[in-house]
Amino acid sequence: MKWTTRAEVLAQVEKLWSRGTLLGAYANSVELYPKRLTLNAPSSNDISTHFAEVAAWQATLKLIEHVEVSWRQVRHPVHGRNQQPQALHLLSIEAAAALLGREAQLARFRELLSLVNARLPALLEWVRAQPMRALDLSAEFGRLIDVVEWFLGHPRAAVYLRQIDVPGVHSKWIESHLGVLGELLDLALDAAHIDQRFTGSSGFCARYGLRDRAQRVRFRLLEPGGVDSKIDASAFANLNFKPMRVLITENEINFLSLPDLSNTLAIFGAGYGFEALESVDWLKACDIHYWGDIDTHGFAILDQLRGHLAHAQALLMDRVTLLAHRELWGEETAPTRRELSRLSSAELKLYNDLRDQRFAQNLRLEQERIGYAWVRQALSQLVFSRD
Repeated sequence: MKWTTRAEVLAQVEKLWSRGTLLGAYANSVELYPKRLTLNAPSSNDISTHFAEVAAWQATLKLIEHVEVSWRQVRHPVHGRNQQPQALHLLSIEAAAALLGREAQLARFRELLSLVNARLPALLEWVRAQPMRALDLSAEFGRLIDVVEWFLGHPRAAVYLRQIDVPGVHSKWIESHLGVLGELLDLALDAAHIDQRFTGSSGFCARYGLRDRAQRVRFRLLEPGGVDSKIDASAFANLNFKPMRVLITENEINFLSLPDLSNTLAIFGAGYGFEALESVDWLKACDIHYWGDIDTHGFAILDQLRGHLAHAQALLMDRVTLLAHRELWGEETAPTRRELSRLSSAELKLYNDLRDQRFAQNLRLEQERIGYAWVRQALSQLVFSRD
């Protein structure tokens, strides 16, 4: 019988909890209750043919704790008047927490809201928008606030991250929390103290006015005898040559095994960090090609690269390549869901298909899984089309 069971009720509430719907509504004072749950109840024919089973099902439904069952009276041609369940409702976040055994989480979240409201209310927006991440970080949030307050007291301090002096917080801890710290600092700091040109963990120091080690660029000319080199970004910007094309790839073995190509420079990518390339004026006159994984982060990195070099083109990140390597598909561990504004229409369609799981769950085709003959063919077409 496909009638709603206790396990299915718990699954519905668990979904609401794990998505942050319930905690988010609570944090934002949204009136959510009574929250109606899905109920698949017996049909009139079920009552006729399975009356005893229906009665037993009703009895189990009444035993589901912390959920309110509303009833309606129906008149059945065989069994006469009887009560049938009409709806299931959650009446409060406390009821949801009790049903799932999450009372401790709810208490911790309430404590977190109180802490943030008392110390730095500007961060409440972040907690309200991302309640589950906030909950995961609840044990660390006091220290996160300590660091944010240090930046508020030392705007664009021009010191190394190692020199940030916050009791109970060391630089390794800060480095491991750069992502969330960046999000919090963007809310707390005055816009004049944030350099919007820099993004991501690699751009953290420049974005918030800290000193940083010199950025380095790894590259090689794709010609016989081309040397694998790594130099400071400033020295790279002053190199005295101008290749026709530049190929940026995220995978080291791909970078090392690229075939010889005339007038071509290969750069070993740095994930989301492209700030070192933005100031290289001679790159603006080169054809730029980016080769990343075919997954959501691959397209997000391409989108970010175009924020620095708007004319960058994707290489081997297309639907034909993806479908031709179906047997080599893998899984992306933590896909991104954000909107991307710098993709072409074809790239955006493929990105949305990946993001919305239209091919497979968290699909990823890593660049090193693409057949080498396929790569050589794509590169030869690249050279032929330009040379």
